Amino acid sequence: MKSDLQYAIERNVATNRRAVENYNLLRQQEQNLDAEEQHLVLNSENLSNN
Repeated sequence: MKSDLQYAIERNVATNRRAVENYNLLRQQEQNLDAEEQHLVLNSENLSNN
């Protein structure tokens, strides 16, 4: 039989895993936005040079 402490630890571990997954997703989105920004800057520079 699990103790209250064991349940609390399991909930905490699950919460931490979700937090890490969310952090990794945010980092990926940040990288995607950076790449999109670079693409837009290059497009803007190309348009202004024409």
